[in-house]
Amino acid sequence: MVNSVFSRLTGFVQPFVVLVGLMAAIPRHVHATDFVVGLPEKDIPPFSFSQGGQLAGIYRDLFDRLNALTGDTYRYVHIPAMRLMRAFEQGQIDIEPGVNPSWRDGQHVESIYSVHFARTTDVLLIRNGVLKPTSLSQLSGATIGTVRGFVYPGLEASFNNRHFNRDESSDEFQLLLKLAANRYDYAVVNRSIADYWLHNRPAAAPWRVGLVVGEADVMLRMQPKHKAALGRINAALTKLRQSGEIEAIYQKYQ
Repeated sequence: MVNSVFSRLTGFVQPFVVLVGLMAAIPRHVHATDFVVGLPEKDIPPFSFSQGGQLAGIYRDLFDRLNALTGDTYRYVHIPAMRLMRAFEQGQIDIEPGVNPSWRDGQHVESIYSVHFARTTDVLLIRNGVLKPTSLSQLSGATIGTVRGFVYPGLEASFNNRHFNRDESSDEFQLLLKLAANRYDYAVVNRSIADYWLHNRPAAAPWRVGLVVGEADVMLRMQPKHKAALGRINAALTKLRQSGEIEAIYQKYQ
């Protein structure tokens, strides 16, 4: 009787073990998600720009690697820079890349954030022919080019008390055009953007890099409905950062 029962159990256990083995072999891709990523409408090299009719840049390369590691797919929508935050608020996009949570403190919608994948540095650009300051205190009364809606923690107090005058542009491209056209002598921009222009388009970059005015870790800002995907995305970002792949992506465009 015992042998009979054991025999019946064994007959059940064997296919069960096979089934469990097959389930374990199923890749995580079975839970893959299709994400809509919001990117600026205008080219902002090296982060996102058109090359040969195809999207290129740091963010494209980063999401391609995430796709390979997680199976998640990423579709890109190009939105005017000033409307990107509103698009996230309205649920039109799932991911806003390259964001520090402190930059979105004033928004009323809930967000979740990935682990940081890079550290961003803001630098002061100085138009050629203009004295290069050794401290921000030397800029009293100067007009500094910025991007409308961007937060500059190291400069906000000086802007508020009118120590500096703030000129606002719709995006980094417009900001750099104004600097090249002598609309002002100084501007604040991401170091990666400054380096890209100086190394790849020097004729269109009549400026030098000056003081560092801010640094921050950057993450992927995501809609809370995608919380279940956060673990695998964080694991993939951590792997890419620790292996040096993200650094290599950034260096590729310098």
